[in-house]
Parts: sequence; structure tokens; C-alpha cells
Amino acid sequence: MTKIGFECIIISMKKAPFKINFYLGKEQAQDACTFCQQRYGQSDLNQAEVQVVLGGDGSILTALKEQIKLGVNIPIFGLNYGSKGWLANDGAINDLYRRIQQAQKQVITPLQITLTSTVDGKRKVAYAFNEFSVLRSSPQAVHLPLVLQDEKMKFHLYLEGDGVIMATPMGSNAYYATMGGKPLDMSQKAMLVRSINAVKPFDLLMSEKTKLGIGKYQGEKRPMMVEGDGERIENVSRAVVRYAFDKRKTLLFDACRKRQR
Repeated sequence: MTKIGFECIIISMKKAPFKINFYLGKEQAQDACTFCQQRYGQSDLNQAEVQVVLGGDGSILTALKEQIKLGVNIPIFGLNYGSKGWLANDGAINDLYRRIQQAQKQVITPLQITLTSTVDGKRKVAYAFNEFSVLRSSPQAVHLPLVLQDEKMKFHLYLEGDGVIMATPMGSNAYYATMGGKPLDMSQKAMLVRSINAVKPFDLLMSEKTKLGIGKYQGEKRPMMVEGDGERIENVSRAVVRYAFDKRKTLLFDACRKRQR
């Protein structure tokens, strides 16, 4: 299991009561969410000081991406109403002010992908906190020229296979791990790049400053798509992946929670 690796012990939160935005991520948490809104109040997201997400990991990832879309940057405290909920805390709804005040924080940085469509040639930008996967969308393998570059080096790879996955340390315990990758500590600073069912497989631990350029060869014959944190984008001609340091977010964890993921 992967260590969470908290960056500090106590968050900087003023004394209760403070403004909370409650986010309903799972329908089975409806009663709990209504209770919380009545007991603690419900603030608009752009006025809240913390966002409490009632759901699972998917709900927390959705809330993180919505904050990016809306230009909001406040800590997220998850209450587990999902299956595993690695990113969430115990679902108890009492004493939330104290739990949030004493919470430990983990700052996370999303991956940003800038891609070009084969349909209209337009660019699209998307974000993912776990991983992006560039995959074949036809029976034939994709042929992808790759360029990896950071502050110190630049080198080229050629992929023939099902695709390539770019994962964050947080996402190293998700899809990347099912592909045989080794999970990392959540607080490590790295980008993981691994081939998927490739003729010449590779698994690279890259600097967080790495920029990965993905070209497209025989595009019409061997189309590709991009998937990231539940979002799928079809008909991709080329893409560039890097960390979006200006979109960093903060997750909050109970102070008494075991530091295991």
C-alpha cells in the first residue's frame, strides 16, 4: 500500500465556525448532506473556506476539477460514502469543525494535457489528478513518437502498442498499479510514464518538470483517444502533457488517520 506522506501537521484554519460548502457526490449521502447543511450551514463555493465532499474518490476528483473550472482554490475534506475512499475520511458527520481544524494537509498537483483534435484541428486543455492515458481506439496498435524533456535532458521514444500512461504519485496506486507499475509515496515529486502492451515496453520515473510530447503516426489508420480521471476525448492527433503547478489543490485528512493508502 502507498504511504500518503503528509506535508504538514495542522492546517491554517481560523476558529470555528467557518464557512463550509457541502458537495453531494453520492445519492446515498443525501440525508447526511442535508443534515450537515442544516447543522453547519451551506456557503456558496466562492465564499466558503473549505469544501466537504460526501462521496468516494471519484466524487473528490470531480470536485477538484470543478474547482479548477470555476477558478476556486479551497481545501477539500472528503467524507467516505463510496466503496474504498482512499482520498476520503471516515463518514461520521459530527464534530466537523474540530476535525477540519486539526486536519493534516496534502498538496497535490494535477497533470495538464493540451491536445489537438483530428476533426477540426482545435486545441483542448484537460486536467487529471490521477493519470492520463493515450490509447488506441481501433483494433490496430497505435504508433506514437514520444519526446520527453525536462530541465536537464531531452530524448525520443517510439511506441508501438496499446498506448501510454502518464501518472502522478497520487495516481500511482490506481490504473498505473493495475498495469504492473510500482506505487509511490503520495508526496513524491515525479511523473510516471509507462507503456501499455508495447512491443518494446518501458516504465520511466521522470522529474516533475518533465514535458511529454506525443505525436501521431498513421492517424486515420490508427486513431487514438485520451482518458483521464473519468473523462474521454476521442480523435486526438497530438498531445503535450505536463504538471499544472498553478492549479495545485489541497486535500485534508483526519489527524488520527493512519498514514497508509
